[in-house]
Amino acid sequence: MGLSNSIGRSIGRSIGRSIASASTAPPTPPDPYGTDFVMVMRTTGASETVTIPCQNVGTFNATIDWGDGQTSDITAYNDADLSHVYATAGDHTIRISGTFPNIYFNNTGHKAKLIKVLQLGDVGWVTLEKAFYGCFAGGSGAEYEFTAGPCNTSSVNTMQHMMREWSSMTASPDLTGLDTSSVNTMRHMMSGWTSMMVPPDLTGLDTSSVTSMSAMMLGWTSMTASPDLTGLDTSSVTDMSFMMRNWFSMTSPPDLTGFDTSSVTSMAVMMSGWSSMTIGDIGVASFNLGLVTNLTGFAEGSAFTTEAYDAILTAWNAQDPVNGLSVHFGSSQYTSGGAAEAARASLISSDSWTITDGGAA
Repeated sequence: MGLSNSIGRSIGRSIGRSIASASTAPPTPPDPYGTDFVMVMRTTGASETVTIPCQNVGTFNATIDWGDGQTSDITAYNDADLSHVYATAGDHTIRISGTFPNIYFNNTGHKAKLIKVLQLGDVGWVTLEKAFYGCFAGGSGAEYEFTAGPCNTSSVNTMQHMMREWSSMTASPDLTGLDTSSVNTMRHMMSGWTSMMVPPDLTGLDTSSVTSMSAMMLGWTSMTASPDLTGLDTSSVTDMSFMMRNWFSMTSPPDLTGFDTSSVTSMAVMMSGWSSMTIGDIGVASFNLGLVTNLTGFAEGSAFTTEAYDAILTAWNAQDPVNGLSVHFGSSQYTSGGAAEAARASLISSDSWTITDGGAA
């Protein structure tokens, strides 16, 4: 009996400690912004007006909390209450709840007043075309911030020009949570990031429905490290023109071995201006040229190693590509007297290609 009581007391103490521990564990803090779309806009003078621009897409039924004790109800894309006067200068945290299907800075209006996007939220986004185009430019750079999630962008079908010309932003945006499964065009989505030093994490983007990546990452002129593109699904993409043009400062090329180019019709100027790196075997030789009708300026201002260029010429010639194409391989040189030179000659004579390169090595 004594042993049973001792065991019971021991078990009771153990359970009691567990309950006490559980009851004193700190609760998970809630998201301070809930599902709101939250951004920060800066005014520099008294009685300054801020206007949130929108386009006539989707149905509006939202409430804006301007961060100064004032709110506005929005029922139309051109609602007069999308403009607000701040009595004093400062950084104002604006929260939007309800249904707010788009925002449309489009490189105009009060774009310079936006300094942060803290989350896109779940407000019924329908389109993000030209949403923040031209923002995050002209300031010090370090003050700018963009964090996508938490958010719900599952109904968005276009992100073209969404983050274009963020020319002063130095920190890469956090795109975690951005649902791009319904997006069909990313044209110029992230072009003109001339001050950003580190590429963003793109591995979470679902690009299975995207048909255009034209100029998607054009002009990343300050980045020295290449982005990880291995997760991009390019099976539906038809246009890769200007996609990665003018990566002047990058010292190593991206891995493109997973690129499915079976639907692509244009690779014009796709990899031109890679002037600080020598391009080895990154998967270009395995590109499917079946539907490609435009290779103009493909790698102008760039250079493949002789081994990589030999492989490209041999593999592309074996595909029986479209006749009459003009392609620029920059200063790339092929091996004289071998299979690569024969393949190059065949592309010129049999397929009527015009090839510009650095000649025989």
